[in-house]
Amino acid sequence: MKRIIFSLCALMLCAIPSVFGQRFEDNSIKRWTDGPLTLDDFDRRNTGDKDGTMSFLKWKVDFDKKTSKQGNLHFQTFNTYSCMDRLLSWYVPQHSSDWILRYNQASFDRVEVIRRKMQNDLNANPAYYYDIFNYYDRLFESELDKFSQESKIGTDTAVIAKMEAQNREELANYKEEPVGVPQYTRPEWGLGGWIGYEGDCFGKPVSEGLTMSNGFNFGFILESRRLVFELSMTMGGCGKMRADNFYYDEKKDYTWEKGKTCTSGIMQLAAGVRVINTPYFALRPMVGIGVGFIDQFFDNGSSETSGLRLAAGLVFDYKHKRVYTSYPMPSYREHCISFRLFGSRTTFDKVGETFSINFGVGFSVTEWLDFDDL
Repeated sequence: MKRIIFSLCALMLCAIPSVFGQRFEDNSIKRWTDGPLTLDDFDRRNTGDKDGTMSFLKWKVDFDKKTSKQGNLHFQTFNTYSCMDRLLSWYVPQHSSDWILRYNQASFDRVEVIRRKMQNDLNANPAYYYDIFNYYDRLFESELDKFSQESKIGTDTAVIAKMEAQNREELANYKEEPVGVPQYTRPEWGLGGWIGYEGDCFGKPVSEGLTMSNGFNFGFILESRRLVFELSMTMGGCGKMRADNFYYDEKKDYTWEKGKTCTSGIMQLAAGVRVINTPYFALRPMVGIGVGFIDQFFDNGSSETSGLRLAAGLVFDYKHKRVYTSYPMPSYREHCISFRLFGSRTTFDKVGETFSINFGVGFSVTEWLDFDDL
């Protein structure tokens, strides 16, 4: 819950006068990298403020989000930049001098110096963006307020000259640190799903009438630490029945006929454990229980035989992409290509106990959640 509040506060920073102040109109923005300030970057006023202020620089540090990649891990980083608003910055021409422009330029340069320090901290670990933004938000305000007071709102030329020299030295010696891999702890719970191809090779007695089912499989995943739980369903086509008198449906007084189209399906609940779990792949043995069914369609409807299904097998997950997002709320997601191989036993009503080999390949996505944030 605490992180939700922090994230909402971060979003609301657009509405308060701080390092991430109100959003500027795009056509009024001048970035620090666009060059030194000129008087044309300021609006003109007839009078200053009551405290003697004869100029005002409306500055802000904003950011763009981008995605960086190391191995199969994609993570969010922040590109910050210093800017000012020409519409909200002003000066009084009657009291203008070269020092007024130098005072505002020194303030703007100070913003850029602090922004670069903040950028390095963000590069070191973007996962802690909120703490970093919050710390530098206060630092920007305190540094600029201190400079304003010591320079007597831009009238003490010695203080302005000293700040100019300090800014030149720090800007010249700045080195941007490379982006580091975020250090994060994966939450305990993961929710996801998958979809893919599924095949089922039947043994006797089903194989006397139907050899194999081909279809698609989809399901849902719940993970906690190394434990994995799945709820899945498979729908497939079995082709045409090759045998007469395969099954008699008493309720519909119908005997399955040779040459009629058949379909099959599985509903299963399975549980397992990730015995191997690396950043690139995972292996998990699974056991499951469910229902298997086969249907045949005839002119006036369909007939079905079904039975209890017990299964055991292996799932290999190749993690082709992992995504860590830090803004507006930390989250971790895995994109996998999953390979499945199961052996099963299904007791079909009035057909008999049948063993089958079940195999498939599909795509899965799991989002890891911290329920403390809910």
